[in-house]
Amino acid sequence: MNTTLDQFVGTFVHDWLPPDVARSRQGQLDKVVHTAQPIQFEDKRGDRYFHSIICPVASSKKTITKVAVVAIDITEYKKTQLRIDKLNEALKERVSQRTHQLAAVNQELTTEIASHQQTERALTASEERYRRIVDTAQEGIWVIDAEAKTSFVNQRMADILGYSRSEMLAR
Repeated sequence: MNTTLDQFVGTFVHDWLPPDVARSRQGQLDKVVHTAQPIQFEDKRGDRYFHSIICPVASSKKTITKVAVVAIDITEYKKTQLRIDKLNEALKERVSQRTHQLAAVNQELTTEIASHQQTERALTASEERYRRIVDTAQEGIWVIDAEAKTSFVNQRMADILGYSRSEMLAR
């Protein structure tokens, strides 16, 4: 602005602001004077962001005679906050996509687990049927492993040979 302090003193704030900003500030100044309460606000002028505080200044008679205005340039803070917001949105989108992917994989695993459980139940039922058939067969059944040890014998075979099943399995 190339303006000295002496040039500011005694002038109206409106003289230094664009007309639309001057009207807004006048309303805020009037509010501070009438309510005797400070106000804070943020605004943007051009490509700059400002945080402003307007405080009433009372005379010894407790009447508002002046106001103190402080404006802080928060442009870098705002730009950083906007970048953070943008990154947060991108992160939320990635988390959402990954959550959907994981839900689909979880559904596939649940289906696969259910299939394995069903297969296991069917196998258990088949083994039980087989065991009943072998245990109740009129023929003797004797299974010997590669080391010539008994790995299975049904009761009929044990009876034919005159041993108990436990005696035969121990050999």
